Amino acid sequence: MIYLTYNNRKHTDGAGAQLQRILSIYMISKYYNVAYIHSPLYEINYQGLACLEKNQPDPTQIEKYNTLFTLPSHPCEEFNEIHEIKYIEEDTISRYKSSSKNILLKITYGHKLVDKKREILNVPVFFPWLETRLHRPCNIAVHIRRGDVVEPKRMLPNSYYIKCMKALEKILDEANISYEFHIYTENVSKEVLITSQHHGVKGLLHHPVTMKPQDARLEELACVKNLFFHVNTSPIETLQELCNADILLASRSSYSYVAGIVKKKGVVLQHPFWHVFKKAWIPVKKASNILTHKDIILENILS
Repeated sequence: MIYLTYNNRKHTDGAGAQLQRILSIYMISKYYNVAYIHSPLYEINYQGLACLEKNQPDPTQIEKYNTLFTLPSHPCEEFNEIHEIKYIEEDTISRYKSSSKNILLKITYGHKLVDKKREILNVPVFFPWLETRLHRPCNIAVHIRRGDVVEPKRMLPNSYYIKCMKALEKILDEANISYEFHIYTENVSKEVLITSQHHGVKGLLHHPVTMKPQDARLEELACVKNLFFHVNTSPIETLQELCNADILLASRSSYSYVAGIVKKKGVVLQHPFWHVFKKAWIPVKKASNILTHKDIILENILS
């Protein structure tokens, strides 16, 4: 019998990326009918902009994430073999599955296999804190990724979010559905110089970057009705809110991708990036894509 688990000490970057790996490995195990052993987060190198600004980690984050995102394990007392696998593939599972031995595969990445077989994303994932009932007013969570000094290409401009929210305004106003926009983002509290020695970016930043509060231009977003800001809210609390929103307007981020995977209701609007989407998700490269899918959106938030 083979067992799959996350190699939780191999690539300890951000929480979103690691939770995506854990979920991928769990869903792969269920899809291929093999055993799963849960390995929780061991370390989080990047813990959000607040920790980056302070240049110190939050020692409580790991336990809080692990409390929320623990998945059921298959019992096993002893393994005959343990192998470290960088990228799990279908032929690897087939090769070990026929063995009579108890073999543990410690996997770093599962996304390549998931990206090849999108149906793996349909494997149900359950956490007791996930909500199944829709809200009124309709709760629209908008994840605006900010503070990424290493990969700024992941960040989308404010104009993208404004146009998307305006499109949702139009759809919901015409349908006479009450709604609230909840923006989840990060911003520095003062001007700060980030160097390659800062917590979360050690060795990854090629040159110092100065961050200023005014650079986020959050005031631009105030043109949207029924708007609530959640700036520098606890990353754990934020992720829960993204998971439980009726409509999730996601960023180019594993953090909101994870929320899309586990949420039990509503709609996911996802800007295209480098991972496959669930079939039910709506790809939104521009706001007009939202208007095109008006009927699907309404169907999902009225059901």
